[in-house]
This record gives sequence, structure tokens and C-alpha cells, in this order.
Amino acid sequence: MQLLETHRGNISESAADAVRAMIVDGRLAAGERINEVRLAERLGVSRTPLREALSGLVAEGALIARPRLGYFVQPLSLDD
Repeated sequence: MQLLETHRGNISESAADAVRAMIVDGRLAAGERINEVRLAERLGVSRTPLREALSGLVAEGALIARPRLGYFVQPLSLDD
């Protein structure tokens, strides 16, 4: 799965959409730690826009950021 957008904002938004879809369909399981290097490679983006996307997903409540540990998938509720 590669993202082909050319503008940083679009890349970050596309990466967030892709990660969100991976959470919803179970490719990223609840409680799973996000490996930024592997995920960036999988999505075909650099780590900077991926981090912007992950930060946005933290703000949405889809991920949890733990200092010095990274990002983790938040369990989905029925409302999600």
C-alpha cells in the first residue's frame, strides 16, 4: 500500500486515512505498538508525515502516545 500524494499535508492526511483503515479492519490490532519504520515503508512515506498522521490520530483518540515507547492502537468502541 503506497501513498502517492505530492504535498506534505496530503501525504499526512492520506497516511492517517490508511492507518485509520488498518485499525478498523484489524490489520493493526488493539494494543499493538506502531513500528514507525515498518509502517512508513509499508505506506511508502517518510517518517515525518507519518508522525504528523500519528499525532492527528492521537488527537482523534485512535492511538495512544506513550513517551519513550511510541504509539499504540487504542481499542475501538461500538461508537467508533
